[in-house]
Amino acid sequence: MPNPVVSFEIRGPDTAALRRFYGGVFGWEMFEFSPAYAGGETSSHTHDEATGATTYTGDDAYMNDGVMIGSSGGQPGWKFPGEPRWRGFETGIAGGIALAPGPSLTFYIQVDDVEAALANVEQHGGSVVRRPEEVAPNVVIAAFRDLAGNEVGLSRG
Repeated sequence: MPNPVVSFEIRGPDTAALRRFYGGVFGWEMFEFSPAYAGGETSSHTHDEATGATTYTGDDAYMNDGVMIGSSGGQPGWKFPGEPRWRGFETGIAGGIALAPGPSLTFYIQVDDVEAALANVEQHGGSVVRRPEEVAPNVVIAAFRDLAGNEVGLSRG
């Protein structure tokens, strides 16, 4: 499927409370970068910065054993060995908690060319909120406002 949603941000005036809430309700791991922003991981893992290797830990450790392809209810599916239920072909995403004056939610859509996507947004009546910015090595983000005023992020990386 082209242009998948690849990240999210949940914003509000009390980021500590939001981190506690989402960590407590869903078990997400939160990593505070500043009082205004924390990263959130939706699966337990370690990441080797030197090699880029991800190793899943705890309840998610079964994800280290490769993937089985099959079907569930006649639909194509997959699962990790030892996992009881078949999954569809969607994936989980990582995100963060950010400081904002009121509640809001932002998701990021992956695109090949952020500038071209922003131009297309404007051609269809949207507006650019944030110009492209490299926020990590080879990770570029930007944001736009849709016709209803919702802020949506774009990501290349």
